[in-house]
Formats: sequence, C-alpha cells, structure tokens
Amino acid sequence: HDLEQMGYNIDMVGPKGSNSNTFTYNGQSVSYDDNNAGYSGYAIQEMTTKEHRSGILETIQATWYNGQNMIAAYQPDIVLLQIGTNDVLDAQLTGIGDRLEELVDKLIPYVSGDGQVLYLASIPNIDAIKRYDWLGAYEWTYGVSYESDPEKFVATVQAAVDDYNTIVKNLVAKKQAEGAHIEFSDINSTIEISAGDLEDGVHPSEQGYAKMGQYWSNLLTETYFHGTVTPTTT
Repeated sequence: HDLEQMGYNIDMVGPKGSNSNTFTYNGQSVSYDDNNAGYSGYAIQEMTTKEHRSGILETIQATWYNGQNMIAAYQPDIVLLQIGTNDVLDAQLTGIGDRLEELVDKLIPYVSGDGQVLYLASIPNIDAIKRYDWLGAYEWTYGVSYESDPEKFVATVQAAVDDYNTIVKNLVAKKQAEGAHIEFSDINSTIEISAGDLEDGVHPSEQGYAKMGQYWSNLLTETYFHGTVTPTTT
C-alpha cells in the first residue's frame, strides 16, 4: 500500500492469498494484492526436535506447478526473507548460521538477474519476560529458567537474538562479496518492545506490522528503486 501510494505498481506473488483483497487502514478500506509466501511457525529448515516445525527450505524446494519449485514457479524479482525467530524460540542455535546460508544459497540463483534482489532481514527482539512460557527449550538446553533466575534467562534469550542477527548481517556481507544480489534489512531496529510493537511478546501488534511495512517500503524505495540496486525498467 505504501509503495503504491508512492506511485509504484507492485505485483505480489506466491502460493498463498489472492490477487485482490481489502483491509481497513487508518480508518479507510484499502484494496491490495494479497499473494504471498508467509508461513506461521516455520523454522529455517525442518526441525524434528521436541517440537516439530516445518522448514522454509523444504517448502520452497517442494513442487508447486509445472514441476517447478516455489521460486521458479512464481518468479519474484524481489524476495523479502525474514526467518529465524522460531529457531531462536526453540533454542536451536547450533548450526543456525549454516542452515540459514544453505537456504540463502538456494534462493540466490533465482534472483541473480537484472532487477532481482534478495533482502535478508534481522528478527525482532523477543519479550522473554512476557513469553517465558514459550521458551522452555532454554531450560532444557542451557539449564536456565525464568523462575530460577529471571535476569540470566532474559539475558540468555537476548544474546541468542543478538547473535543470530549478527549472523544475518555477516552473511549478507559475505554473499555481497561473492557477487550475490543481496541486501540487509534491519527489521530489528524498527520494532520496540517498550512501544507496544509486539502483541504477545513474539508476534508484532497491528502497530508493529505497520512499522514493518513502512520500513520495507522505505528500504525498497531507497535501495531498489533509487539506490544501490538498479532494476531493469519495465
């Protein structure tokens, strides 16, 4: 919506949603292209630990139509990838950078042409005080619980988020050095726990989602349409 208000013609793609939908935004009904590839509760790759989670890697590599994987089937020029929160929630931190790089390496060949780019996002902070009941894996893995040592527990979860976001940023720099069309998106910087940007300690509130949308539209305007990435004019 923000990009269309700026005059850009945006075609969202993906196996979910529809070509047209409406929602109420700032008191008015807004029509938008609802196609997407957003998946709730997914990890970077499939997890078969105490809590099973489907993986984005396996999902995009599945057959969608014409015998093609998701990216080949829907042919996006721009991929906005935010993933990793559920890996961090489940304390699946060992090898997290390798899993993320494997996913990124599967995407890069499909966004390597003129006007194509992958944006890899950091993840928001987690309100470990409000959502400690979802973070039991930290007790199993690190022997720290909110009940026994709240301060250490919160610090351990925050360190996991910070370490992962550093991995994201460093991976973008590594792939840029290799010539990949990839950019960093610092979603973490736009979501504030104290400002009420999280609904339940993990998922954004409506306010948080609006901030994320504004951040993405500004980032695309600055870097894709008028900045470091030069798209082919169509």
